[in-house]
Amino acid sequence: MSETDSQAPPPLGPELASGKWRVRVIDGDRNITEEKISGKEVWGLLNRRVMVDFNRRGQVIKDSGGLFGSWLGSLSNDLNILPINYTDWRTVPNYRKEMAWKVIQEEETGKEPNRAELFIASRTRSDGSLLSNEARIIVDKLSQVMTENIQDEASNTESRPYDAFEQVFGSEPTGRVRCVGRGVTPSKYLLDQESVMSSNAEILELKTRLKGLEDKLEIVTDALFVLVKSKTEGRY
Repeated sequence: MSETDSQAPPPLGPELASGKWRVRVIDGDRNITEEKISGKEVWGLLNRRVMVDFNRRGQVIKDSGGLFGSWLGSLSNDLNILPINYTDWRTVPNYRKEMAWKVIQEEETGKEPNRAELFIASRTRSDGSLLSNEARIIVDKLSQVMTENIQDEASNTESRPYDAFEQVFGSEPTGRVRCVGRGVTPSKYLLDQESVMSSNAEILELKTRLKGLEDKLEIVTDALFVLVKSKTEGRY
């Protein structure tokens, strides 16, 4: 192998090399343009960089995320959610299946499932049965804790400090968060959860206020109906 060959970037697979993503590119003068680029073409960018989009958990998203994954794929084929190097679905690690199911669930419902829902869904067959007796025991525990948490929220009692998944499985390993994919740190996940809890509390407060206004409106409507009826009857 020549010195030139040894310094060349690793070749992309045909599936990745043919893909292009619409991304924003910034040059040295901070001029931003929108271009369609493939993972292979990233290696040829001179004094220009692709702007990568992240979600609130620090994970890459949108077309820039696809391009980033394609570029990383030139270094390793095992960095996608479901790599093509598995010949049997049964040999794909469970965490990869959970990540794929999470994406599907979010696309289908528009709501990102929590970790307890993700665990339950990934261990439930299409006919509703569970994969094993051990899975059934854990799913029962998760379902019970989720129900208790919902009841706590409905009664406006003090919220529990952890989500259902952590209540059942215990604290997170140092520097890791289970069931949320790569790149999420405990601090980022905690901030995200606090934001969600704050939003849920605001929604609950608004619903309570709305219910109160509806009740008052119903009382006023009934009173007006009685008043109009009495005046109408008094004319005859």
